[in-house]
Amino acid sequence: MHENPRATPRFWQPDWLVLREMARVLRAMLADPTLALKDARVLDFGCGARPYESWFADAG
Repeated sequence: MHENPRATPRFWQPDWLVLREMARVLRAMLADPTLALKDARVLDFGCGARPYESWFADAG
């Protein structure tokens, strides 16, 4: 089952290209050890179902 269509978009989604690139950039940013996300707060504004919440939780 495809649980998170915004975080892992499928080719046939109309916004696939944009979402794919945004996911790539977010994952790269969260993997950067110099970002120091430990105990940081993130404002998720307008994302609806919080598709990237687990990525931020895992990062810090």
